[in-house]
Amino acid sequence: MQQNSRRLYYGLHLAAFVFAVLVIVVLANWIGYNNFARIDMTATRRYSLSDQTKKVIAQLEQDVRMVMLFSEDSLLIDQQQQVRDLLEEYARRSGGSIRTERIDPIYDIAGYEKFAADLRGRYADDVKQSAEAIDQALSTLDAVSTFAATQSQQFTAASQAANTPANIRKDMATVGEYFGSLDSNLRLGQVKQELTRIREAALPDYTSALALIRAPLQTLVDGLLTPAATQFKAVANSADTPSHVKDFLLSRVEAFKPITNQVTGTLEMLDHVKAGEYDELRQRIQSDDSVVL
Repeated sequence: MQQNSRRLYYGLHLAAFVFAVLVIVVLANWIGYNNFARIDMTATRRYSLSDQTKKVIAQLEQDVRMVMLFSEDSLLIDQQQQVRDLLEEYARRSGGSIRTERIDPIYDIAGYEKFAADLRGRYADDVKQSAEAIDQALSTLDAVSTFAATQSQQFTAASQAANTPANIRKDMATVGEYFGSLDSNLRLGQVKQELTRIREAALPDYTSALALIRAPLQTLVDGLLTPAATQFKAVANSADTPSHVKDFLLSRVEAFKPITNQVTGTLEMLDHVKAGEYDELRQRIQSDDSVVL
């Protein structure tokens, strides 16, 4: 991804932040949901901390990194400054335990990607299953493309056999054309491209990726492989079907089994992937008006 397109990509998500995005991952272990800072919007003081928050900050036993994701392109500079002031108040009262950091996700691409890598490392166990499912899906989609190209060639060749009845030749040619356009019909190329883009993103959107995978694979099994195998068997068992056509169709039924098992196995793997803390955190980071603890 070129730098300008990266800036556009991050900018679309982040430039309009009302409070930008505040990410305080570790601090949640100590502050909890009911001990947020109290905001004082009087003319003399914008922020004050509750006694409980001061106590918790003073008793921190580990260092805390507080990262602000602010874009310089935002029109809400005053709101950004308010958040920065609050974090600095946390840091000031922590006695050095809290370290604040600001990253511009549009212009500081290297800084943002390092921050994202830290999060991926923190949630490595959480995202492992999703990442493996995407890898398996990409492999399965490649196998489907190869399978479709092979079936297209074989049905097209079979449709040209002189000793095959004209009506069967026509049907085989139609099947060959369908397999030839399978990638396009199921948009497999676009799906693979999007999966690759998501997988290589700083913070991969595994939830969207897994949903994107399911549709074409489910359509392939329910709309093609299973009904086609059933139809081939029915034609092969017909007394009017020539023996060489019967042998060809039954060989296609056998050829369908490995790819059907592979696609079904991938779908089953997708069924076992559940959204975790990483997915929730990523969603918060990408949302407007977000403060993530």
